[in-house]
Amino acid sequence: PIVHLYYNDKHVSTSARNARGLFLMDGKSDPSWTYTTAETKTVRAPERVEVKMPSLAPGMHDYEIILPYGDSVDVLGVSVPEGAKFEKPAPRPPLRFASYGDSITHGFTASGIGGTYAYLLAREKNWQLVNFGLGGRSCSPTEGAKLAELGCDRVTVLIGVNDWQGGRPLPSFRANIEGFLKGLRAVPPKVPVHVITPLWVPPTWKPKNATNDLEEYRKVLRGVVAASGDGLLTLSEGPELIDHDPALYDAVAVHPNDAGFAMMAKRLAARIR
Repeated sequence: PIVHLYYNDKHVSTSARNARGLFLMDGKSDPSWTYTTAETKTVRAPERVEVKMPSLAPGMHDYEIILPYGDSVDVLGVSVPEGAKFEKPAPRPPLRFASYGDSITHGFTASGIGGTYAYLLAREKNWQLVNFGLGGRSCSPTEGAKLAELGCDRVTVLIGVNDWQGGRPLPSFRANIEGFLKGLRAVPPKVPVHVITPLWVPPTWKPKNATNDLEEYRKVLRGVVAASGDGLLTLSEGPELIDHDPALYDAVAVHPNDAGFAMMAKRLAARIR
């Protein structure tokens, strides 16, 4: 089969883009089963891409296409050989998982969608993934209710590094995370929520607008979770999820690379039930 994609003009960032997607066949992946645009510049015109999937042995097969985490793509259609037959695919995994956060959850700077921690965690757990990460995001008290409306069965929350880099006062950060969690619980049913404190950041990374140590934001998150009285609200320490080795991070040191994300996903999978 050939999947016809249109990389449209909806991705408007002039500083960040990742156009690399992947596909699966019969639930399996391969390092070569990826696709991207011919144009590699961050700012580029719309482009059409044909994703040609290799032929498999005769019989029925499942094909899945995973769109990029850092681009805007329309699926125009699928071409199949003449005489091809179709069957209803197997149901998606019953448990839906929402990952909330900033650019780290969004996926930057993984080499592609298959290297992001949210994707890897969902694959490890056999969960459906709804990635609610967004580059540049700080904690917003209004987004908890929006996240709850997704109707997911598990939620992770990794937030705070942009609040730190932007110099948000600690009382304001506390009020925002409390409002976020209150909104998340305003929509039933009550589901397990796993809060992750900001990851380790090397001491050489010094944001010019930061007014407190990053550890102070971690303390706020610990305190809010501990005081919540919510038995379905748990916490992991972000600095424990990836070894403190700059080789596991990007040049933008708040972002893990593929190796760092893989380590993070594996350790999170062992902590989250």
